[in-house]
Amino acid sequence: MLQVTQVNQNFENSSIPSSQNTFRGKVTNNRESTGRSEGGQPGHEGHKRNPLPVTEEPIFIDAPDEIKNNPDYYRQSGPNSEIHKQVIGISLSIHVQDYWAYVYRNRITGAKYHASFPDGVPLDVNYDESIKSIVFLLRNHLNVSIDKTSEFIREMTDGKIRLSHGMVSGINNEFSRKTQPELGDIFARLSAAKAMYTDMTCVRHNGKIKNVVICSDKTSVYYAFRDKKGDEGLKGTPVEYFVSLLVHDHDKTFYHYGSEHQDCNYHHTRYLRGAIENEPLLKWHGQMLDPLCEMESIREKQERKLEP
Repeated sequence: MLQVTQVNQNFENSSIPSSQNTFRGKVTNNRESTGRSEGGQPGHEGHKRNPLPVTEEPIFIDAPDEIKNNPDYYRQSGPNSEIHKQVIGISLSIHVQDYWAYVYRNRITGAKYHASFPDGVPLDVNYDESIKSIVFLLRNHLNVSIDKTSEFIREMTDGKIRLSHGMVSGINNEFSRKTQPELGDIFARLSAAKAMYTDMTCVRHNGKIKNVVICSDKTSVYYAFRDKKGDEGLKGTPVEYFVSLLVHDHDKTFYHYGSEHQDCNYHHTRYLRGAIENEPLLKWHGQMLDPLCEMESIREKQERKLEP
């Protein structure tokens, strides 16, 4: 039975990462299917779209003459006397601010002088934070390639803004440089937290397997890119200095840090599913899985209620 259990282990029923399953299929979540179609369900209150402040001149739609001139009809008065419907759209417009200054020349030395330009205006043509923010969002949050990011900006501006590969790829370096003070605050806060959640996950970078260390206290998240796993990979992360309760997937490396340890509940459910698959004659694992999933669902609902 032990050999069968080990052979049948995968990323869905054990702590084995999905990257180690060579012939794996699509990685899906472990939520139980309800069999219902996506979207609103009968009996549930619908989520209506919120109207926005009007930015254009309203368009009045008059009733046809056969209604207006019919004595059997009259205009209703009161709070329900009008019906308003909105059409909401977005547009990307170009804003160009021109800075200029007079040039002065020294009659004796020939040296030139002009007034200093503001910070952020070092080149003849510069891009402001609005363009940089869109590029950063596309590249990092949406995982859009450099070519596609440049193409998107070019198409949305009718070909007027053409971003170079160097500018797009340099956004991450600029973001990292400017966020160092905030990153230091997050590092210190996590290192001194009462409880911290951490994990090491594999990523592929330029065809090679690398690792990302993730640390969080549910309010802040710290990511560290590393070449190796183990103690070497945790150097310079909040885990290295952590002395309290550490929640993880019981990778043996994490037991070198912190003073207390707790397994992630998600991994508990994995092990229970593995036991259900490999020990079908037993019932205890199924009886334990159901309340764990129910507890997790209740916790998520309560957290959503507490969100501002």
